[in-house]
Amino acid sequence: MSMKRIFLRMFLVTVSVGIARLGTVCAEEPATNSTLQGSVTPGATYARVSGNAQKFREDVGIRDGWTGGVEEMTLHEDISKDITLDGEGRFILDDHDYKLQLQLTKKDVGFVRAGFTEYREYDNNTGGFFRPFTPSSFKLSPDLGMDVGNIFFEAGLTLPNLPKVTVGYEHQFRDGDKSLLEWGGVTQGTDTRKIYPSFDDIHEYTDILKLSVEYDISKVHLLDDFRYEHFSEDTTRADTSVDLNTASSQTVTVHEDYGHDAFYNTFHMDSHVNDKVYWSLGYLFSTLNGDGGMQVATPPPVGPFGNNWLAQAIDVDLDSHVVNLNSMFGPFKGLSFYAGLQAEKTDTHGFTDALLTQGVSPATTNLIHSVTDTKSLSETLGMRYTKIPYTTLYAEGQWSEEQIDLDEQETQNGASSLALVTDETVFRQDYRAGFNTAPLPRVTLAGRYRHYIANNDYDYERDTVPGYPGFITAQDFTT
Repeated sequence: MSMKRIFLRMFLVTVSVGIARLGTVCAEEPATNSTLQGSVTPGATYARVSGNAQKFREDVGIRDGWTGGVEEMTLHEDISKDITLDGEGRFILDDHDYKLQLQLTKKDVGFVRAGFTEYREYDNNTGGFFRPFTPSSFKLSPDLGMDVGNIFFEAGLTLPNLPKVTVGYEHQFRDGDKSLLEWGGVTQGTDTRKIYPSFDDIHEYTDILKLSVEYDISKVHLLDDFRYEHFSEDTTRADTSVDLNTASSQTVTVHEDYGHDAFYNTFHMDSHVNDKVYWSLGYLFSTLNGDGGMQVATPPPVGPFGNNWLAQAIDVDLDSHVVNLNSMFGPFKGLSFYAGLQAEKTDTHGFTDALLTQGVSPATTNLIHSVTDTKSLSETLGMRYTKIPYTTLYAEGQWSEEQIDLDEQETQNGASSLALVTDETVFRQDYRAGFNTAPLPRVTLAGRYRHYIANNDYDYERDTVPGYPGFITAQDFTT
């Protein structure tokens, strides 16, 4: 367990005690009938497995043998006439299943809440089975399992006639070993079977900061959500091949690390103007900056030299803007209309350098650069008619236009091996009409017709390696 997670657990315990203590201190006056309500449900489980115990754990989600603790625990206390304390928990000690949440609420003022959740996902550590081999199957040691959980803290202000403000922090994590299906080869005699189990050692966490502001101005509801996310992942994959003839083995090790910082901001406003008119408007801005690395170590099949790939830089940058506008009118004597419009612009930049060392020959260096610029516009128009008893008629049309500019460059040892610049234009049309009816209590009938058209046009401004997909200039589909 990392020191960071130990610190966060200690912090959570401190916060939880602080919430309970704060509820006692901030009570302005005792509740006239202050009562403490709660429940505790203990539980114990025993599972006896004959056969593959790890497969049982993977399928059922619990470990074999004895497990026990508190299945469910609840707490509620009216500290004063407008202050309440609520909590819930779960502690199954032998099964790595924990949950603790506390919330202190003061009416028309605000709330403070914190929580911790952790559970274990089990994976089968046995590979494939082939009876003619001796042994017929292989098992990894130790057992495979992944601890998944989160720790969070939130505080909010809910003062009357003022914006509602919520701030929060959350730490999510996945830590452990996970089995893979890309099994390694096992050779006996002249026969080779892919039955040797492989696994991935995963260390992944995400830190999230959140801020939300919500307010009503007359009939207009306003909401703004901000989110910052720091993600980090470090994985090591081991793929082993075994030769039973020589009692030797070789393992390909793939180590990958990746991290990104992302900002998201969503603004939303909507209004029910009256009982027949509704509209909404939304805007999303997101930006992401990530980088990673990869190293592939391959044992030498012959001689003292092997093949190794090394990617020192895998960089990606993304900026996106999305705007949407929606409206609904009706019903007017059973007839309703709705319409929507969404525009999006996304720019993505990616860069990778890869180094291949093979035997004693000079290393091969590959540089790959990609830029994608996407612009799209989507429209929706539809209607519904419900005046016919037990029946709904509907019709809808969707149109979308998209323009994609793609620039891909690759060099090998300084010489260009790929240069592709593509402009793609896409136009889609989707029309639907149908009905739903229930003329009898136990009978429902429905029918629909759909007409779909897609037109794709490609313009290759540069293509140094002619071939697929460069020879495609247009595609048209009608369904």
